[in-house]
Amino acid sequence: MQVARSPQAPPLGRRYVGDRHAELLETQERLREAHEVARLSSWEWQPDTNEVVVFAALTEAAALAGTRVGLDELLVAMGPEDRRLAREDLAEMVRGEREESLRRCCYELPSGQAWIESRSRAVRDRDGHLLCVRGTSQEVTEQHLATRELARGRDFAQATLDSLPSEIAVLDADGEVVMRNAAWSALTEAGGAAIAVGPGVNYLAACDASGDPVAGKIATGLREIIAGARNGFALEYAGRASLAEARWFVLRGARYDGPGAARVVIARSEVSERRVAQAKLARERERSERELRAARNYLRAVADGMGEGLCTTDADGRVVFVNQAAESLLGWTRDSAKGRSLHELVHAGRPDGECLAEECPILQASRDGVAVRVEDDSFRRMDGQWLSVAYTAAPFVTDDGIDGCAVVFEDATERKARELDMERDVQTLSWIKRIRDGLAQDRFELYEQPILDLASGKIVQRELLLRLRETDGEIIGPSSFLPIAEQYGLIADIDRWVIERATEIAAEIGPVQINVSARSVGSATIVDWIERCLQRADVDPSLLMLEITETALIADEAAAKVFANRLHDLGCKLALDDFGTGYGGFTYLKQLPVDLLKIDIEFVRDLSTNTASRHVVTAVVALARAFGLRTVAEGVEDAPALEMLRDLGVDFAQGYHIARPAPVERVGADLASRVFIPAAGDGRYRQQNGQLHDH
Repeated sequence: MQVARSPQAPPLGRRYVGDRHAELLETQERLREAHEVARLSSWEWQPDTNEVVVFAALTEAAALAGTRVGLDELLVAMGPEDRRLAREDLAEMVRGEREESLRRCCYELPSGQAWIESRSRAVRDRDGHLLCVRGTSQEVTEQHLATRELARGRDFAQATLDSLPSEIAVLDADGEVVMRNAAWSALTEAGGAAIAVGPGVNYLAACDASGDPVAGKIATGLREIIAGARNGFALEYAGRASLAEARWFVLRGARYDGPGAARVVIARSEVSERRVAQAKLARERERSERELRAARNYLRAVADGMGEGLCTTDADGRVVFVNQAAESLLGWTRDSAKGRSLHELVHAGRPDGECLAEECPILQASRDGVAVRVEDDSFRRMDGQWLSVAYTAAPFVTDDGIDGCAVVFEDATERKARELDMERDVQTLSWIKRIRDGLAQDRFELYEQPILDLASGKIVQRELLLRLRETDGEIIGPSSFLPIAEQYGLIADIDRWVIERATEIAAEIGPVQINVSARSVGSATIVDWIERCLQRADVDPSLLMLEITETALIADEAAAKVFANRLHDLGCKLALDDFGTGYGGFTYLKQLPVDLLKIDIEFVRDLSTNTASRHVVTAVVALARAFGLRTVAEGVEDAPALEMLRDLGVDFAQGYHIARPAPVERVGADLASRVFIPAAGDGRYRQQNGQLHDH
């Protein structure tokens, strides 16, 4: 029996094929749209023909869709290294060494540079033979640039953290370390405390596991910050102690509510120096309090023959008694002092101005009924000399109803000397730290002062002078820190910094002069360092002149000769600084390969008014010429001195009249219009801009 069918309906088999074909076309269209939305290209590489069949192309290469393209045509837009890696991936798939690949490469497209990420996979038959390589490519330029910018931001943040001397780490909300600076890393790698953990480790868990009570307090504080219960905390604690000393640290935690995983920033700094200073001050305070208690005890036992000076007064401030020590210290006899105003006895005619009686601490104590302790004052002796004293003034009332004031005083000269020594020690410690920080933070700077050729009137060389820029921007001269640097062994590091920077400057602006310390002159490795710096800067050694003083020569004459000869062999020049102040310098001229004599500033400053100075300069010039050397005068501060130096035959000059020291990048511009040239006729100097007139 047959089934009747409509003449318009296609056969069942044909209708099924048509429906499947329509579905495939619809699926293909959807896939194409998805590729286009995702900017995704699909392709297939056929190894037997080395051709690539592009099924769906990126927007800019849409014309390639459905075409066969040679592999070389597609890879030509890549850079050489990316092209090599892509070919290597395909070759490894052919050899069966790789099944998949993921590469992000830079392409030069018609619209500009673009980053494209490609994923590929090998398609093999049952025998493992490579049939083709299929893959997709997607433009990820915005993502790549954003990732790179994020990486730059992280690098900047890391560099900022690494520049800080404190040990710093950043934690996420779970307490895991997500970032740390170099100081923290060094602490971790050196096997520091258990709480100094690295990235990827939970800091809070490490604190808990350490069993250390201090670490437990730190963990508690950080958890409170993470929970929002507090914004920050600080904990000062004792670290590892040696047999000689204990080390103290302060750890601070602060909350961070910005974007990203970071939630807490912790920083640890050593405060041992502050603790030592505090302990020293506490001891001094305790000593002062002991002295005050002793003075009060002496007041209760005057008859026992106390050694401190003691004066007692009546209710009107008139002296009624002075003990033997007071007589000796003040120079007043007991009889001559009795009945006088205590103010007259100890404060009359103060060198710092008149001391009024509503202002005298002793009389205030008597008037107000309150004991007064003064640690630093001056009493006037009868002979007019002033005595540094510390004293206690205490009011009293006897059982008989007699009231007055007792003053116990002691010579404070020795104590003030000790305090001054302590203050100098504190300042020294402060300068040592400031010098070390200046080196570590690259805050030393070189200023330059031009050197004038008196024959041509041109600037032919520059002396580089050291400065220290404080953290607040203040510029500190070398006299404030170089003596301490020399005394405590920091000068060698400073010399090496100066030498390295000077060679770089010489490569930029030409001949320069620098000073080198006696310690470096005696170093066996300093010339090797000079040679390395010259090679690194690629500068002619003759452009670098090093100045040494007679002090450096006297400190180690044998080492100085080795230094000078090696420096001469290297091709550098040598100047003998502050020449003319001693007799030893004349001997060294015969023994050392000196190129230049720098006449001491003391003979230049008063050249126009002091005949003896002119004789010294004349003698130095004659001596230099006899040895075939040249001379330079330092400290030229006016035009007459400049003229006189030229008349005396000095070769070069430098000083404030020519130019003050200034940063290297500024001096050249300042002197552009201030070239000194000989004036016609009398041979005297004038400036091209007319600021210095003919004489």
